[in-house]
Amino acid sequence: MSMAHRVILSACLGVLGLSLLVPGLLNVLRPGTGTPGLVATNADAANHVRALNGMMAAVGAGALWACLDLPRARQLIVALGVLMAALVLARAYSIATDGMPGLATRLYLIVELLFGLVFLGWAPPPHS
Repeated sequence: MSMAHRVILSACLGVLGLSLLVPGLLNVLRPGTGTPGLVATNADAANHVRALNGMMAAVGAGALWACLDLPRARQLIVALGVLMAALVLARAYSIATDGMPGLATRLYLIVELLFGLVFLGWAPPPHS
């Protein structure tokens, strides 16, 4: 892998990892029954929101972990690319069925699409 390849993959994984790990953990530990924009109305809903935030934090931790040894993390990077592709498809479906979201959500869509393309199209070569 070239140095540019390593830097770009590491930067994308680092941004993804931190942007998921930090808010995920903060929202798991947040007092109350909701997160900003998502208000859970009962214990079951609150549990589900916290679990989703925990899953988000775990995906972020996985992205950061992949930075430690890019060649050996190929499968994890491809899995993150598949996850990003599914996320982009879900957001596109939401736009088609629910309407156009705000600017921040549209920017998320663009960044997630770029991450998906990088992780799927430029994953490290198979480790030998």
